[in-house]
Amino acid sequence: MRTALSILVSHGAPLALGAGIALAWRTAPPLGGEFEPGPPTTWVADRDADAVVGLDDGLFEAKRIELTSPVELERAADGGLWVVSARDSHPLGPHDLVRYGPDGRRTAAASFGPVYDLERLGADALVVERTDAAGRVVRVTPDGTLTVVSSLPTARCASGFGTRVAIGTEAGDVLLLDVAESPPALVAQHALGGILGDLAPGPTDGTWWVLDVGGVGRLRLLEPNLVPRWTITVGLHALHVLPIRGEERVWLADTTAPVARRYGAGGVLELDVQNLPLSGLDRGVALASGGVLLAAPGAVLHLDGDGTLQPGQGGFDFLVDLTR
Repeated sequence: MRTALSILVSHGAPLALGAGIALAWRTAPPLGGEFEPGPPTTWVADRDADAVVGLDDGLFEAKRIELTSPVELERAADGGLWVVSARDSHPLGPHDLVRYGPDGRRTAAASFGPVYDLERLGADALVVERTDAAGRVVRVTPDGTLTVVSSLPTARCASGFGTRVAIGTEAGDVLLLDVAESPPALVAQHALGGILGDLAPGPTDGTWWVLDVGGVGRLRLLEPNLVPRWTITVGLHALHVLPIRGEERVWLADTTAPVARRYGAGGVLELDVQNLPLSGLDRGVALASGGVLLAAPGAVLHLDGDGTLQPGQGGFDFLVDLTR
């Protein structure tokens, strides 16, 4: 999810509104009409509005949860929602991890220092916490119980699938641990180089997407033993990888230019979408249709499987994360 470093950058991220951008947003339902939004399927973190907002399938607001400076969020496998709140509205200050049940009720909370990453592991959460020279990856259960997966000063990102947790470091190392063991057992480790900024489960069991955010940026698909199946240079200022679940396809968004790309099998460039109406793109969710929802500071941008702009949703103060 969104790292403490990228939160600092986001305070200055631009929002570019093109002349025809109103056509890209869904119009508000008529006042006094019979419109009722559907159940929330997409959740966004509006940091500056101190709110977590649930959007229905049409991207209309269906639910709003008030929470101080939400900066990261993840939908759990059981329908619950994990949210990281910057308690003092500062990325390097104390953070709270809050759990909401499928009905929107707050069910658990835990306190951390600066949070660099939030991911899900089934119904649990994975948190990468960094304070000065100390770092750790922590697993949090729905009742708020904490278990340290790894104490690693250079930890930058983590991801999980089944009983395996992959950790990426600022030194370019990726580690794979089995959390079914107590303490978690190291299964594999591989030095990739660069700065590993994001990880995600790959298209088949045991594989992993990994993004090197240093220099020109490199995207890799790793085999279960962490050896790269392939590596490509992307030339984007991307901070996160947005995979299409179960497919060897992944979206990346440039944080400094209105550009998004989709890569397919073998790292082949499938779509290169230029001149998008919004800048400051970062987090998002790839859709089973081949499209993607992207969070920009003021709006959710929607691209379909052909890379064509579809109606999104605007009116936010400053979006920093999106989950589905």
